[in-house]
Amino acid sequence: MSGTTATIRVRRGGFTIVELLIAIGVLALVSIGLSVIFGSIGSAVSEGRRASAINSAAQRIENQIRADLERLTRDGYMVIAQRYASDEFGQVINSRLSTRDRDGRPRRADELMFFARGDFTSMRPPLVSGVQATSNEAAVYYGIGQKRPADLVTDPDSYLNLFFNPAPHDSNRGVTRTSANDFALLGMPSGRVGNPNEFARDWSLLRQVTLLASPEPTRQTPQEVFGLLNRQSEFLNESFFLRDTQRQIGFQPASRSLFNSLGWSADTAFGGGAPRPGRGLPGPDGASRWRVHDLFGSGLVGAPSLPLSWTWPSYRVSGVVDVAIGTIASINNQIRSLAAAGRTPNDYAFPRTYNPFAPGRVSNPNATADAFAADWLDPTFGIGQADAVNLNIRTQYRFLRAWALDSMPSLWDTRDLNRPVYLAGVRYEDGPTRLVFEGSEFPNNDAGRLGRAIAEANQEMLGSQVFVPRVTEFIVEWTYGYVDPTLAIGDPDFKQMRWYGLPRATRDTNNDGVVDSTDHLADPDIERYPGTLPLQPGQPTFERVMASGLPNTNWFDPDFAVFGFVDPNGTPNNQSDDVRVPWPKFIRITMSLADPEDLSTERTFQFVFQVPGERG
Repeated sequence: MSGTTATIRVRRGGFTIVELLIAIGVLALVSIGLSVIFGSIGSAVSEGRRASAINSAAQRIENQIRADLERLTRDGYMVIAQRYASDEFGQVINSRLSTRDRDGRPRRADELMFFARGDFTSMRPPLVSGVQATSNEAAVYYGIGQKRPADLVTDPDSYLNLFFNPAPHDSNRGVTRTSANDFALLGMPSGRVGNPNEFARDWSLLRQVTLLASPEPTRQTPQEVFGLLNRQSEFLNESFFLRDTQRQIGFQPASRSLFNSLGWSADTAFGGGAPRPGRGLPGPDGASRWRVHDLFGSGLVGAPSLPLSWTWPSYRVSGVVDVAIGTIASINNQIRSLAAAGRTPNDYAFPRTYNPFAPGRVSNPNATADAFAADWLDPTFGIGQADAVNLNIRTQYRFLRAWALDSMPSLWDTRDLNRPVYLAGVRYEDGPTRLVFEGSEFPNNDAGRLGRAIAEANQEMLGSQVFVPRVTEFIVEWTYGYVDPTLAIGDPDFKQMRWYGLPRATRDTNNDGVVDSTDHLADPDIERYPGTLPLQPGQPTFERVMASGLPNTNWFDPDFAVFGFVDPNGTPNNQSDDVRVPWPKFIRITMSLADPEDLSTERTFQFVFQVPGERG
């Protein structure tokens, strides 16, 4: 039998080179597609988180400002200062957002202050447990703060180095105390020292609540505080150092006045800065525990072994003081009396020079804060209770405005009443400038422990008033709620409330892609208040707001509004002939926040708040 043998070849599984190349190409395309998809999703999630964080911050900002305004009282006054970031001469500068911003732009750094009632407690850590400065009245302030440049030349342990050793007497005006190049104003290019405020993304909005308090002679004090005994001795009235005075409330430094220019006292026999405590009873305004020599281990104020020294002022601009002597009623009466008497802050000592340790330039060396106290208490002098009644708002509003600026924690030079110049903002820091104090810096005794406790409290205060970081612009505008009846349908401002402030365009009017000074000058949507307007039907005569009266073409000059004063011009019970500076109906805050992850991005938010009525 014959047969055929069949050979069967089995082909093993696999791909040819061509097939592999095709497969790899397909996988690469799929991978790229998936990468793009998941990358887009990741970017969207990241962007969403960043936007959510900024929106949450904006919501917290709105809630806090609204809560503060709900406590506003019309027994005081409201100040709105509108300005662009400027140099030491008041000239507007282009502030850069970051190092990537080549040209920068003018940026607003407005301020808002009003009085409120409620339960307020000092942010300063107490030196003694259970003893803290509290008040039911306060001045609430919002404004962009100002960091102090690092002083790497002066000995860090020296009280002269205010960067490392913050103190209540710091006017926050410079570093070396001698050079104008050391100014660290917002947006200014770095001079001989680095300016931490040069770039807008590094700015922060502050909320400073200044407690208004008066000395409480009956305040309960411990029997012993850092070695000080609550007793009187033959050589030293130790109990006095534990009591409230015009410079201390609850063992905490207090400004002797809400007005910066009234924070000094003078002693012509010793060249300024007194009264000083010594053996026996101290001077008329009380002893100061806050003399710089005593903050860093030189012993207790008034100790017989210490040389005499100045009693330093306490400035809120220092960032470590949030208590001032006075009440809303007394402050309101003082500002009316000072304006009625034709006095200006320049008539009193003011920290106007570069040196933060010098009293400043004074037009009348004898017209110090102590002279003011004498004027106030002695009815034979010109300033007194009667002057408050004699205030003429129409002719003396410039004086009112100057003193209103002087009552804010920031520093203003008001020698030119028509165009004040911004000097310095309230100091703050992102963190303590000294994290550790060496044991050798303070003596190992009660005086040293007190000095260290004060120094640590000063450091903690530097960041306590930071409200919102990375605020690149802060704009405050106001309105009486009126609309312009001359506008026709189709006009973008038809039936819109008329807002007042520095001339500002809210739209790109010339279509060049940016809203800048050209738009502000050509067609501003926001205008300066024109002063006294024609009477509204059925309304009393209003001197509506004490503004500069500059034309809209001066869009860069600062402007100020001070609300809440009434000048009875006839029968007290007949309001129709009164001259009033009424309260605004609404205030509007526009603020920009820098994106923490993108140096070139800002987000802008706007809030409108109703000002409380007569019962506020």
